[in-house]
Amino acid sequence: MAVCITLGSIWRIGAGGYAWGSWNALRKWIRDATVDPQHAFPGQGVMRSEQAQLERLRKENAKLRMERDLLKKAAAYFAKESM
Repeated sequence: MAVCITLGSIWRIGAGGYAWGSWNALRKWIRDATVDPQHAFPGQGVMRSEQAQLERLRKENAKLRMERDLLKKAAAYFAKESM
């Protein structure tokens, strides 16, 4: 949407980038849209299966790290208590 508004109006990239929070991201989106409009935004807001799997694995990894840290603390606590 930001690219369409910027390309279809008299807005400069600076004003559009400020409105959406990132000038560099908006410049990249505009470049992608002008170079290859058909493939500039793959998925049209829907994650590809690889991206969805990667996101799921990242969440699982974070959960496992949290569990590991909790178990380390528990083991240290009980080891200290038994001495």
